[in-house]
Amino acid sequence: MRGVKVAMAAALAAVFGSTAAMAEMKGTTLNYVGSWSGLVLYKQLEKPFWSETLPADSKGKIKVEVSTFDRMGLKGAEVYRILAKNVFDIGATVADYTVQDAPELEGLDIPMLAMSAKAAELAELGVAPPSSVPLYYRVSVDRLSTASHFQVLGGDGSGEAEAVILGAAGRLWVGVGSDHTDRKVESCSVAVSKELCPKPISRMVWAFDEVAPHWDDLILRSFATIDGARVLYQEGKVASLLPPRQLIDGWVAKHGGFGDGQAMFCGTLPAMGGIRPSARFEIELEDPVLKRRLNHVYEVEVQPVVS
Repeated sequence: MRGVKVAMAAALAAVFGSTAAMAEMKGTTLNYVGSWSGLVLYKQLEKPFWSETLPADSKGKIKVEVSTFDRMGLKGAEVYRILAKNVFDIGATVADYTVQDAPELEGLDIPMLAMSAKAAELAELGVAPPSSVPLYYRVSVDRLSTASHFQVLGGDGSGEAEAVILGAAGRLWVGVGSDHTDRKVESCSVAVSKELCPKPISRMVWAFDEVAPHWDDLILRSFATIDGARVLYQEGKVASLLPPRQLIDGWVAKHGGFGDGQAMFCGTLPAMGGIRPSARFEIELEDPVLKRRLNHVYEVEVQPVVS
């Protein structure tokens, strides 16, 4: 709701030139042509804002005559063309209808084809969806590290917190890691982008048997330091991801056993505010049942790309 109101406020500023001009007006009437009259978007957001909220907040200085393109007998693609001729003051329509005038809008539907929130997030970066779910990317063992400082080539990489299953001493263990990935290369090859970057992991681990009974209660969390500010980057229960036993069984069915000397990253959560690089990344796996946490912090030193 807040994002929609911000967008509508921007539309008002475009009409009046500035918020100061809005405050000084003596009274005006706007003509607003909204999207389909039957859409929830129109019923719950557009219509209440223009016909009720705006007049009330302006203390009656702004009145709005509200209609929709379908009630006016218009086709969705016509709204912006008629708006450009100043027939009405503000217009809205379904973006897909305007691709003839703005072909770049054709890409809006691509994230909606994704099978998960994470895949949709990557689609916005131009990353092709995986050929199967889950898809197992292989990474060299020397990429795994407990170091707290890394050098990477170029500034297009970013981290993402994941639970990690490791095999050692004939048992399974749980750690927390970061699938640090070069996002620029990822749009060309996901496999190569993952191989290019280190995979930081916690120094401490838990026995998998200790958390398996309440696995869905575990919480993944990450913090990123961006432009000097520490922000919450990811947070959520691992219950939204495929369970580790299913991931391991899928690997075994295709590639054989899983055991000592092997590690598997178990998937991640969408980034709050979108994927972006950071100078420092903190990863955490919380067990609220046994009251404990695994964590790791690492800093990234960016090396220039020389050509």
